[in-house]
Amino acid sequence: MRKPFLAFMNHLHLIIFLLLVGVWVYAAEQSQVFLFDGESDFAWETGIRAYITHFNNLKKKDFTNENDKWFFYSRHVFDAEKIDATDLDDRGCGEASGCNMLFMTGWAQLAGYTSEDELFKEFYKIDGTGKYGWLSVMKHVFKKLPKENIWNYYEDLSIKSTLLFTIEVLLRKKQAVCILYNHGTPDNHNGNHVLTVWGFLYNSQFPRSNPLHYSALIVSDSDDNKHGFLNATDAPNRLKILPITWKKKEQVFYCADGYIASAATLKQTPKNKKGTSKKRRVK
Repeated sequence: MRKPFLAFMNHLHLIIFLLLVGVWVYAAEQSQVFLFDGESDFAWETGIRAYITHFNNLKKKDFTNENDKWFFYSRHVFDAEKIDATDLDDRGCGEASGCNMLFMTGWAQLAGYTSEDELFKEFYKIDGTGKYGWLSVMKHVFKKLPKENIWNYYEDLSIKSTLLFTIEVLLRKKQAVCILYNHGTPDNHNGNHVLTVWGFLYNSQFPRSNPLHYSALIVSDSDDNKHGFLNATDAPNRLKILPITWKKKEQVFYCADGYIASAATLKQTPKNKKGTSKKRRVK
């Protein structure tokens, strides 16, 4: 009798252990679920904090350091991807960002879409010009919502020293934001790129009205995986840290290989219920 009992106890211990691991994994996963009303504000390094919208309980340990660049990977990040299949696709960063913004605010779900990559692919079958940016795909989705007027929810942002402060206010209100930066300088630039903004790094020693309060944006980028996958839905969704610098003489914010030239925001749908985005596709 003793051997069967010992065997039973060993199995019981294993079952309890596996249950505890399952609970831990589930809790970790739940801390990385997109929430329409979620947010995280946490220490990044000495004197610097990070703010990310739509995710609760994030910490720096949730980020991965790859060659001194920081990334947050999650299937719950809306990150429409290019696949570099055509030249037109390569000009679609604005439309990709628009798809992300529509999901971050609930409009895409309300119109019946289930993923940002699905919406991006559909839009390019209809109008793959890559000329009209985020507003074109937003208008495309709002056509399926005839009772709603996009101009009640969309706004272009002024580019000035308080831009980052404005973006902070909008993100804390759970509005979606994108930025467009020109490659080069205000006096000599060629081409541009669009990113979806999810958060920022900040130094509380400076007031929010001071551009030096902000040292980086936290963004999703449609270019991140465009060379690595044949299908956009196979690419991992992620956020990355994008350092920014305020140039007082030129009155612009520099990032990557250029400067921020325009930005826009989209409000959440009034019908949005607080809680998890239940139509998130699993990658």
